[in-house]
Amino acid sequence: MLIRTEFGKTIAGYSHYKWNHVESGMDVCDSAKKSFLLQVDLHEKYVPVDSTSLICCNDTCGPIFGKGSRDIYIPDSCNYTLSHGKFPSGYNKEGPEKYVKDQESYTAFTGATNGFKFRPVDYEVFRVIYG
Repeated sequence: MLIRTEFGKTIAGYSHYKWNHVESGMDVCDSAKKSFLLQVDLHEKYVPVDSTSLICCNDTCGPIFGKGSRDIYIPDSCNYTLSHGKFPSGYNKEGPEKYVKDQESYTAFTGATNGFKFRPVDYEVFRVIYG
């Protein structure tokens, strides 16, 4: 998935699970920790902090990444309902210099300057087929 925010930031997420992998509204755990997020403009990759709730499958929403308050949440009506990026929740940088959940991290991730909400200007969901 690739998202361009109203603030000019580009973020992306990857999961090897199908979005309809489990019942709608259920979180998907990833014991292999293959899922990840990207902040394209900063050239940063964010990895799972643990193996719980890395994506959420929901037939009434767009892509959802992260647990609890969600790193990325895109509602179906994202053209008039704000999305949000409460990063970091389920993902963070590798190594000792981690983000903390504050305005600085929200701004770095999505560009939001007042809170964590943003409007996607465009987003695409891709299916990767290994052959």
